[in-house]
Amino acid sequence: MAFPQIATFARLANGAETPKRVIAGQATKLSRAMHDIQYDEVHDEVIIANPFAQAVLIYRGGVNGEEPPIRVLQGPRTQIGSPSFGVDVDPANDELYVSEANSILVFPRTANGNVAPIRVIQGPDAKLEGARALAVDPVVEADLAETLFRRIGNMSGIEVGKLADLVVVDRDYMTVPEDDLSEIQTLMTMVGGKVVYETAGAL
Repeated sequence: MAFPQIATFARLANGAETPKRVIAGQATKLSRAMHDIQYDEVHDEVIIANPFAQAVLIYRGGVNGEEPPIRVLQGPRTQIGSPSFGVDVDPANDELYVSEANSILVFPRTANGNVAPIRVIQGPDAKLEGARALAVDPVVEADLAETLFRRIGNMSGIEVGKLADLVVVDRDYMTVPEDDLSEIQTLMTMVGGKVVYETAGAL
């Protein structure tokens, strides 16, 4: 069974090339089912959402081997429960954004430990139900919320006006034992309302 790891390649890597760095091991606190990774080029930091640990992990930019994160956002005060689908940094305002299923948590960029967010974007008017992606626009600050809502609010859900990006799998990945996660099979994938992959005879 493959173990959680992050491989870093040279910019012009091609073919069967060996990674320049591999981040793996218990001390890294990495786990499977991590769906988002961001690089903060201003502060040279790597940000990863870890849904199993209900945490956001921040590493130095040159992280290598079994190296622990330099900061970990985790604990009940953070309100982080399932950060699988979106983390991003606003380097202009020194803030960290974390997407939950129905809300966006905003922290100081250097937040660490069990700390409360400084702001929470949520509620029916925010239209964030089922958010599955996050992008911050620090340049057009006045349009930040609109940018977030446009990119997140329209991503998921099966209804008129949504993008209909979805994956059909053969079992519920939220309830299967962790050791069985790698055995889950994809039956169908839709992007923008179009089927881009389908297992023959699966549906």
